[in-house]
Amino acid sequence: MFTSRPSRQELEVLANVQANLQYATRLAFHGSPRARAPHLPPPPPNGGDTSSPTQHRQPRPYQPPSVGSLPWGIRSPCVPNQWAPTLILNPALVGGSPSWAASRPGNDGTAGSPAHIPLVTREMNLPADAARTFFLDRQYHVMGMLPRSFFVVLKLNHAAHHFVFDFPDHPWFRDLFGLRQSCYVRMRVENSTEEWDLHLKPSLDSSNLFGYIYRRSDLRRIIVEQQQALLQSRRLPLVFDLDDTLVRVVGNNDPRYVTEREAARIPHRVRDLEDGRKIVLGDRVHEFLEWAHQFYEISVCSLGDPNYVKMVVKVLDPSQTWIKGILYSARPEYNHNVQAGLKNTPAKNLLAIYAFCTLSPQEYRGSLRAPAAQVVAQETGNGGSSILPPSSESGTLQATSLHLPLVIDDMPSMWAPDQQDNVISVRDRRGQNIWDVALFPMVQHVLSYVHTEFFRRLDVFSANQRETDPPSASGIYKDYLRGMLREQIGSTPVSTPRSQLSTPPGPVPLDNGNGAAPLNSSNGYRNGSNSNSSNGGPPPVPPPVGGYVRNHGNHEYRPAEPPQPTPPNSQSAGPGTNYDRRGPGYPDPHRQGGGHVPPVNGHGGGHPGNMPSHSLHRNPNSGSGHGWTHGRGNGGGPR
Repeated sequence: MFTSRPSRQELEVLANVQANLQYATRLAFHGSPRARAPHLPPPPPNGGDTSSPTQHRQPRPYQPPSVGSLPWGIRSPCVPNQWAPTLILNPALVGGSPSWAASRPGNDGTAGSPAHIPLVTREMNLPADAARTFFLDRQYHVMGMLPRSFFVVLKLNHAAHHFVFDFPDHPWFRDLFGLRQSCYVRMRVENSTEEWDLHLKPSLDSSNLFGYIYRRSDLRRIIVEQQQALLQSRRLPLVFDLDDTLVRVVGNNDPRYVTEREAARIPHRVRDLEDGRKIVLGDRVHEFLEWAHQFYEISVCSLGDPNYVKMVVKVLDPSQTWIKGILYSARPEYNHNVQAGLKNTPAKNLLAIYAFCTLSPQEYRGSLRAPAAQVVAQETGNGGSSILPPSSESGTLQATSLHLPLVIDDMPSMWAPDQQDNVISVRDRRGQNIWDVALFPMVQHVLSYVHTEFFRRLDVFSANQRETDPPSASGIYKDYLRGMLREQIGSTPVSTPRSQLSTPPGPVPLDNGNGAAPLNSSNGYRNGSNSNSSNGGPPPVPPPVGGYVRNHGNHEYRPAEPPQPTPPNSQSAGPGTNYDRRGPGYPDPHRQGGGHVPPVNGHGGGHPGNMPSHSLHRNPNSGSGHGWTHGRGNGGGPR
């Protein structure tokens, strides 16, 4: 027997339980109960206050649910068989589904048509913030598809699922599973104007569909904070391909592999994988990764299966200190595209690796100056409520977060068309009997230059509120290539016959076979040439690498010593930094052709225009010892 009367809170809970039982009964027998939440009182007349006089609370705004909606919260629990929602697909989403196009079903707009997908609810778990009441509607319009990186953000923040549905047997969801994407719908919350979403993700075995409820502003804030943390560490995102870029498999049954006989000639570069296979490492690949991780957050994206990617990364980074980013296998996407008859569709996508690549130009610009919460609040106030990636068809040239990552890959065509400008394309060395990709010194020079120039521009952008153009890593890379081509054009000898210019010339080696004297490393000129062209011959060809600055008056060159990129753990330059004190070789964005390439590990720098080619190929006919067409110059190249 109770010794005291029930409290007001206990009586309220009992009343709500009774009201919900009545609501469920009406729903079961009539199918369409009155459109009023049973746990809420009717709106007070004339806006009067229905709360207790001792509580002094303002009346809560009344938000009626739609017909057939179920209130779901701590005060109004529901069971799975009470809610059977239907997803309505936008015609544009359905039309873009290759599996749906192959099945060619009818679309009459009625229940059971391709545009309407019923869901069977199996589990319902209240969110941790149980104080809110969600309205479970009977129909939801799918707002769009999301890349896998969004689910990675939820997983890293230990988000628990709130719903479990049976996986729908529908072509559109089969495409969603095959491409490892997810979708979202909008949720309504009682007495709230905030935007909440339900994230629907297929399980790994395509048997279930998991639902995650989250507040949209919270998700955007986390994504912005991820990008800000990366840039505050003075690092840029860098993605490596594996096969034919860093490693190659050993085998005799495929012409793309390194044969066992060839691998026996380079035992110091051969490593065993956990499954018994062997791979050949690129020359000095460990040394390169050790250098690159100081300035870049390294991720991996490969067409190999997930287990293969993990095994190779263990060999490349046995101490797990260099590759700290995402390990992504695009094999499922590739297999799905092949099965759908879309073999030429790129399987690799930066949006699947980095969620911050979906930030709008306004969010990207704001994230470089303001805290994440302020950026999200401002964007929401401007009507930016969509969490979909920005359209690549908008024609805008504004810098976005998609322009932050760089990619090193031997096949740029495997990336989405609007992301191929981010790819530094490499290939194996020419004239080599055994496969190898040289990352030193060309790739190292490019990455070093982009890192230095990006953070120089970022410091200027952060300090100057009038600056409207945020830095772009891929844009700086393209400036680098334009400078190289410009200098190649400018260094073409006047006396070159027209017949030799009928086809685009390749990189000019130190000894190009046309009678040119080899470079004299002691003075930086070709043997037999003077410091000026008064003898009637062409001006001396500048050393491609080695930090020389052109003197346009007499074609002389003097060495320059541009600085190494500032390591992330060192003190970065703040507002008002005098960049002139960093040396004469520091890159000048106002100078045509870009600035000078920063030196690496004590090597000399050089103007990017002095680089003869961005194809990063080795010339076996070069007269230099290491066989690179750009030559060592005076301190350039590997030592």
